[in-house]
Amino acid sequence: MVVLFEQHRGWTDVVDLFLEALEADMRLLLSLTQADEMFTMPNRAYDDFDLATLSANAMRHLPISLVDVTKELWARANALSRRTGLTYAASHAAAVAIVEGAELATGDQEFRRVEQEIPIRWVSVRQ
Repeated sequence: MVVLFEQHRGWTDVVDLFLEALEADMRLLLSLTQADEMFTMPNRAYDDFDLATLSANAMRHLPISLVDVTKELWARANALSRRTGLTYAASHAAAVAIVEGAELATGDQEFRRVEQEIPIRWVSVRQ
């Protein structure tokens, strides 16, 4: 999502994923932990609450389903983080993929640590 909002390298891959999801009536999943990070990041990085609000409002119009952080999801994310060293938000993304039986779309090389466990759709990586 950061790649899309800030138009980093690979942002068109993310747009293509949204278009594919719309055409195939496919659900794209985002944990509430990740959504929260999408809201707080612009506020922290740019000290811009308006930009953070704009980002959160834009996400409402994208083909994304928010996934609640259940006890199971939390436990999986926690175990993944301890075992692999994934960051907090990354461990939640990976846990959503595991719990939901979904493919994880990312350009973040951090996920190389779990690519044997989770199907990953690699999008262009930021440089």
